[in-house]
Amino acid sequence: MRLGKDKKSIEVNDSLTLAGIPPEVFEYRLGNRSAIEWVIDQYRVKEDKRTGIRSDPNNPDDPAPKTPSWT
Repeated sequence: MRLGKDKKSIEVNDSLTLAGIPPEVFEYRLGNRSAIEWVIDQYRVKEDKRTGIRSDPNNPDDPAPKTPSWT
């Protein structure tokens, strides 16, 4: 997932792009960046250089997290 160069679209994957993002979205801030930029950063594919472990939050093959015992 990444923000388009014009900051008016989000490329989710090769077949899905969310377009028409209004500029007001970037006004809501979480620390030093906008909330939408924070979400995009959390949902991008990452790979640890040292271990080679790939983190893809959109991968359907990843096991589901366990439900906490307090729920």
